[in-house]
Amino acid sequence: RQEVLAIDKYLKRYRDTRDALRKSDLPPDTIRKLLREIEDEKNLRLTVVPTLREQADIPANIGSAIFDAFIG
Repeated sequence: RQEVLAIDKYLKRYRDTRDALRKSDLPPDTIRKLLREIEDEKNLRLTVVPTLREQADIPANIGSAIFDAFIG
């Protein structure tokens, strides 16, 4: 459960950062570069999700809905 909550907290920060970058006055090239960097970091962090699903030992269709809600 703690791992899922940590992922949820991270994704909230990710979305806040992404939205702030999109609204920023930085040059478009810089924004694209920074968005790519935080997207790559997010993808790396989310590689643990399949392992968490296995550890949760819940039916796949329910697990998908729960984790998809966090990834949103």
